[in-house]
Amino acid sequence: MYLSTVIPIPLIKMLRKNRLKLTSSETIAREKMIPIDGIVAVYDSISYSKNCGRTSRVYKDGLAFKFEEDAFETVFRSIEWTPTRSGQLAPAALFDTIEIDGCAVSRASLHNLTSIKDLELQPGCRILVSKRNMIIPHIEDSLDRDNSIYSFPGTCPSCGAPTRVHTRKGDKGRTFKVFGI
Repeated sequence: MYLSTVIPIPLIKMLRKNRLKLTSSETIAREKMIPIDGIVAVYDSISYSKNCGRTSRVYKDGLAFKFEEDAFETVFRSIEWTPTRSGQLAPAALFDTIEIDGCAVSRASLHNLTSIKDLELQPGCRILVSKRNMIIPHIEDSLDRDNSIYSFPGTCPSCGAPTRVHTRKGDKGRTFKVFGI
């Protein structure tokens, strides 16, 4: 189930050739203290909506527009590796505390080894951090790239067992796994 708030102001104007123009919806939402991260524009005709087709869950009668997240600069300090129940090591970035939307933020998930390598993170480098969907801290970019490789742990920080790189078919990135788990 999805929760939504309808802003009672016309946000979208139809222009020639079915182009959509978004008016200042983000500004209106902020003024009315409505937390939104984007807009979904849907045709106001059930019969036309049905003609647009559908996926297994929803009709394909709308377009989603995401607002750009505000990014804040801070300094990356280190990576904390936490073992999961399945034996994988989950990386989390630790950085100087910044305030985003009234919350103190000092860590963000790095997801997998590929994202760490893509960001070229090194202790002391400047990074841009945002809150995705106004909730989840995310490192958007590294401002001080130097093509160096972050050193990954050779042993589990919890039990001391050796680690290895683990790749499964269909994975977007490689992960670390503890031997024997």
